[in-house]
Amino acid sequence: MEKVNGQWVIKDPEAIHTWADARKDMFIMFERYHEKITAFGLHDFGVNPDGSIYDYTTETRDENNNRIGTKVLNENGEVVRWVKNSLQYLMETYPHIRYSIQLINMQGDGESKVDSFLDDVAKWDVCISETKKVAEQYIARFPMIKDIEIDFERAYHREGDEIKFRDFLVRMKNEVCIPLGLGLRVNLYAMTGDFNPNYYSWHDYKTLASAKDKNGNRAIDEFQVMTYDFSYAGSAPGPSTPIWWLEQVLEHVKNSLPVEATWVGNAGYGRRWGLDNKQPGRTVTYKQLVMWQNGMYVHNHQDGNRWVWHKQDWLPFVGWHDEESGYEITYPHLYDRFDASMSTDTGKGTVNRTTYGGKSIITSYFKSQQPEFTGIQAILNEPTETSGNVSEIYKANGVMIPAEYLGKDTTFPSAKRANRAVYLYDSGSNSCVRAKDETGTDGYIRFDFNVAQAGKYKLIALVHFNTFVNNEINARLNGQALVIGGDNLVEWWPFYVDKYAWLEVGEFDFLTENVLEILPSSGYIWGFVVCKDFKQNFLGGEVEFNAFIAPFMKRGEMDEQGNIEKVIADLPEKFTLTGEILRRPPRPAIIFEDTFNHYLNRADVQEAIREQGYYDVKSEAYYMGIQQAYNSGPNVGKLGNRNVCTDEKGVQTIGFSDGVWRLGADGVVRATVNVGYSNQLVLYKKFSCNIQVRADIAVSGTYPYGGIRFLASEEGNGNQGYIAVLDYSMNRVSIIYEDGNGGWEELTYAWMSDQLVGLKGQTVTMTVSVWNGKVWVKIGDRLYIDGFDLPYKPDSGAYGVFVKSGSITLSFLNISTLDRYEPMEKLRVEMDGQEYVFGEVPRTVEYDEFGYLIYSGLDVESTNVNKTEWKLDYINEPLAVVPAWGGRKKIRVQMLDAGIWLSYFYIGDTEGYSVAWNSDLSGFITTSHLIHRYGCRGVAMWTMGQEDPQIFTYIP
Repeated sequence: MEKVNGQWVIKDPEAIHTWADARKDMFIMFERYHEKITAFGLHDFGVNPDGSIYDYTTETRDENNNRIGTKVLNENGEVVRWVKNSLQYLMETYPHIRYSIQLINMQGDGESKVDSFLDDVAKWDVCISETKKVAEQYIARFPMIKDIEIDFERAYHREGDEIKFRDFLVRMKNEVCIPLGLGLRVNLYAMTGDFNPNYYSWHDYKTLASAKDKNGNRAIDEFQVMTYDFSYAGSAPGPSTPIWWLEQVLEHVKNSLPVEATWVGNAGYGRRWGLDNKQPGRTVTYKQLVMWQNGMYVHNHQDGNRWVWHKQDWLPFVGWHDEESGYEITYPHLYDRFDASMSTDTGKGTVNRTTYGGKSIITSYFKSQQPEFTGIQAILNEPTETSGNVSEIYKANGVMIPAEYLGKDTTFPSAKRANRAVYLYDSGSNSCVRAKDETGTDGYIRFDFNVAQAGKYKLIALVHFNTFVNNEINARLNGQALVIGGDNLVEWWPFYVDKYAWLEVGEFDFLTENVLEILPSSGYIWGFVVCKDFKQNFLGGEVEFNAFIAPFMKRGEMDEQGNIEKVIADLPEKFTLTGEILRRPPRPAIIFEDTFNHYLNRADVQEAIREQGYYDVKSEAYYMGIQQAYNSGPNVGKLGNRNVCTDEKGVQTIGFSDGVWRLGADGVVRATVNVGYSNQLVLYKKFSCNIQVRADIAVSGTYPYGGIRFLASEEGNGNQGYIAVLDYSMNRVSIIYEDGNGGWEELTYAWMSDQLVGLKGQTVTMTVSVWNGKVWVKIGDRLYIDGFDLPYKPDSGAYGVFVKSGSITLSFLNISTLDRYEPMEKLRVEMDGQEYVFGEVPRTVEYDEFGYLIYSGLDVESTNVNKTEWKLDYINEPLAVVPAWGGRKKIRVQMLDAGIWLSYFYIGDTEGYSVAWNSDLSGFITTSHLIHRYGCRGVAMWTMGQEDPQIFTYIP
């Protein structure tokens, strides 16, 4: 079209058919359904790095990869780049619609020009001045221009940017919109809470909604929430707008923005993700999807600069309607598909099943032993003799080890411990005497066993160490003294608290007839295995998929009578087995972790925490013996005022925890103290290795003051050691040293961010890392204390949480070592006896016996041979390429590492297969109902021409 003598005339009626589908369809749908459109943004006005306005259709990239283009204004301030003729025609032909000048400022792949823009008020001046000149000239020519729309985007947050963005918008309203009689609309990222997700929080809703213009009115007239990119090019496949997520966003909108002035996004487009080789999602319009489904697109792939076309007998398509989102799901060239719930456990390791975002997930939270014994000589599952003070646990439900490990199903009936003899105070003789029953004799457990041939063999113990201090078994093998566990264990030994664990004791000379004796100990023993070799195989769980590839049929030749024979189609040569998985960077090896809600099934729920041996409350304790002692005084603990019988060490003060820590019905631990007092919940174990502590805590009260205790070295003293403090009375994060005698010293501090100040009373994640005498403190992802050199360096110390004033809630506690790292990346696929290992990252360090990386420090990624990009989302990873088959096969997938999530498992054509998610009329109705229910302004679609055209038959 062109304008001739003030009238629009068609210059070339066929020209529109040369346009790309989306552009042509946009124009056609606009003309056909213009009466159903309230507002339309002219997405043609970019913001250059210097703040000037450029024609977005001329966009290119500068040396920093920032978006730039040809300026809209000349040196005289005159518009020389108008929007394209098609948009001019639409504005003049359909003037009832509110049109907006849309300013676009987006980050590049290098330094973000959004950053430099927000930081430089001089660039605001240029942008505001030029926007006003552009708007004045557009209004004069196109009076249907009614709004300025701001579309500034970048996917990370810097402290204070939400304030800068708000102030820029206020200036735009005051200096452009009010003088010209225009409204101000702002595009916002979809958020589900205050500063959540953090990387989008420079679009903080409450901050922007609070902005006032010079007349005292709300500065932003309308808000437009971009809820059409939950799934995006780099994400796992899924709907652009899942309903569960949209509802969370709308709940936040309801609490933060005027809903009647808020437009909510709905995608017209869909996306198609490649499943055969990690291809990112590509936009697919509804028209393209229909063309694909009707065979108008031919399967091909790009090889360098050429397209390779595949002649295939059968291109299977699978598809259905997703009830949750209303979207269509289409799988081109897929042969079988499973979600995680369709897998079955094989019994190897522990498989944890859960759901997230409506998706079934399998993972292994922790690895477990899947032992391999070679040359078993003897299995000692029941003692020959027990006597004296022997305690027994798990008697009602012992341990059955399957035949795949020990050659036959073997039951170990109970775990036993030999204890010291019990001595009781006798008031008549004023002395300590042995108990009159069997407990008055030292416990003794004996195993008699034979081996077929004398020689060197390995002794493997099946142990139970129920706390960090009950970890030693004293033994004699044919008279030779042995210590099982105790100081022989590394501090990050991963099997504490487990019901049972296999522990290699060592290699010894065995006779044909042998005696193994257990003497008074702190740990429990189930039994032993004597063998030639042993591998603990510390691995995650394993699942099995029962795959079936049906025989597909195709048209054969037509005979003389016009009949067409159906013949069996050829399969591809190869299948690719793909998992939709989430892998993570290595984590410090976990020593201890507690979520607390598992105590809710205990009858003594209120006191459950202080009764756990892991958190021994400071008290008096002793080992049994003949020495008489009288215990008295104000800090009598568990013993009371009475005579007791101890060994030569007497009564000792043990434990680090103090105060009352109660477990609520919500599974969260709480403690409250008055000013001048303190409570702490500290793991009863002093570590000499480097440690990282993570605690999810909320600190509240009039003078809230709490955080993480670390390097506490004096048992029985709740006011000794270092503390990393959330001090909301001073709004800072501090490191304090307490000397245990009432003295304390603030060593360093950092001011809290405004965001952290606003999170007072809400749960935050606090992480304290202690490495080589230095400390780092993070709250969430923000580093507050950076490698502070501690002045007092004890050889070892204990770790936990504390509160000194106010109240604290604790929902998660993790203590890990910084001297080992656990990878979370490797899987193994097994089919037809062939194993395919996937995911191992090449590194410059080795693995230890637990599969941990032998690295000490805070930057384990520095050991990577190549840079590894970890995404916090699922990725379709091709796990194995296998020969194609027809019929049924079992495929096993084992998590070699913990922490990997698997949601879907696919089998498809190695030459290319994919999944597409597209909204249609049903999806539009599903989201529109929810948007209407919350009373929002309406639906904001990106972008016209990509949608199912039937939606316009639904819109009133």
